[in-house]
Amino acid sequence: MKQTVSLVTIPLSVTILLALLFGGCDPATKESRGIKVIMVRAPQYYCDEELFHIRAALQKNNIGLVVASTTTAEALGERLGVKIKPDITIHEVDIKEFDGVVIGSGTGCKELWQDENLREIVRLAYAQNKFVAAGCNAPVVLARAGVLKGRRATVFPNNENIMELKNAEAVYTNEPLVVDGNIITSRDLMALKDFAGAIVEAVLR
Repeated sequence: MKQTVSLVTIPLSVTILLALLFGGCDPATKESRGIKVIMVRAPQYYCDEELFHIRAALQKNNIGLVVASTTTAEALGERLGVKIKPDITIHEVDIKEFDGVVIGSGTGCKELWQDENLREIVRLAYAQNKFVAAGCNAPVVLARAGVLKGRRATVFPNNENIMELKNAEAVYTNEPLVVDGNIITSRDLMALKDFAGAIVEAVLR
């Protein structure tokens, strides 16, 4: 039987409240359903609005979220100014424990572009047919991991980002949301609701 997916639209004020209430991952949510998603965010200047919106959508569907980064130090969000500490470092991620990977965006995401450990996590998830998702400038991580070759994908439309996808032989398309098999990409925060919904659907598929 197909599972029903509950989506949630989060006004900015509610997003801020969620940020204040859930500065770290909720341990109870991590174990719910036995389903967990790993979200990797930048060590600084991550997109906090994106993280909390995705977290709320997952929690609405009783799906756990674990946040990872290059360090467990507190980081400043660039949209809402929320500071949070990740649960684990990228080095501690065992992809076998998770049902999918989300790469968080933000100006600090460029540091993740260079992270070979993160690229390996993406490759392993892709090889195990788990979903991999990235929005705004984060699809560059997928491009550099080599999983976008021949696959349709979108990215925040500036020349640098687009060239990264094309150099990786992705089929670039300037659409708000693109789902190609187990790869989910979104163009910008205007697509955040649909992006979060696609992630939930990929987990429950």
